[in-house]
Amino acid sequence: MNVRAGALLLALGTAAWPQETSKKPITVEDLYRVDGPRAVVLSKDGTKAAFARAWIDPESRQDRSSLWLVDGSADKARALEAGEPDARSPLFSPDGRRIAFLSTRHRPKGWTPTPPVPPESDPATDLWVISADGGEPLPLSGPDKPYGRVLSDGFYGRVVFSADGKRLAFVADDGLDPRTPEERAADVTVVRPDQGEG
Repeated sequence: MNVRAGALLLALGTAAWPQETSKKPITVEDLYRVDGPRAVVLSKDGTKAAFARAWIDPESRQDRSSLWLVDGSADKARALEAGEPDARSPLFSPDGRRIAFLSTRHRPKGWTPTPPVPPESDPATDLWVISADGGEPLPLSGPDKPYGRVLSDGFYGRVVFSADGKRLAFVADDGLDPRTPEERAADVTVVRPDQGEG
């Protein structure tokens, strides 16, 4: 079975919908049983597929997303990181050796953090890169990144590798705090009608 067919079977087969044949209506609790892939992407040679496993944590009632890889066939699907930390929107490098992805996880200690956003905004994500074989992911930029959060919505939040795989293009905000010093001291939260997209 090739990866394309395997990824399709994976997409169709991993959603944990109730299997009963009765006409019982769907309840809110059924939403916590849905578990499946999002944003499936193929490597250039077609031998691997990366995707974000998406589910709702029944304890916290929060959306979760983690990075998974299918290597050859659907039965070889595996999480790329222990504990499945937040990861979304994967993208293979042109040579297939690296995967870029968005994440809300904290940057390393001592590095400039991704600025927080109001709850009504899209999540405050940053761009990370990991080996397609697994291992430790790294933030795209160094300790003093020159931008704020990377936009993650479906319209603006596109990420693309250059043809040689040496550069990435993405859209991010400037990371500047729009509050005055007095507002920062008073811990004022700015809520904008455009939900902070600008």
